[in-house]
Amino acid sequence: EDIAQAALWLASPLASYINGAVIPVDGGWSLGGDSATMATMAAQLKKGGLAKALKKFF
Repeated sequence: EDIAQAALWLASPLASYINGAVIPVDGGWSLGGDSATMATMAAQLKKGGLAKALKKFF
């Protein structure tokens, strides 16, 4: 759903001045902090899959 919303926004006139930008659609993981490290994400995924890792945030 997040990817679809970003794609729709980029295809709209509202994004007409966007060019050459990287727009992360990652649920805030790229904002930083210990919870956003690749090692932390990988460890969470190995424990029980993506759904289990995401449940602690929703």
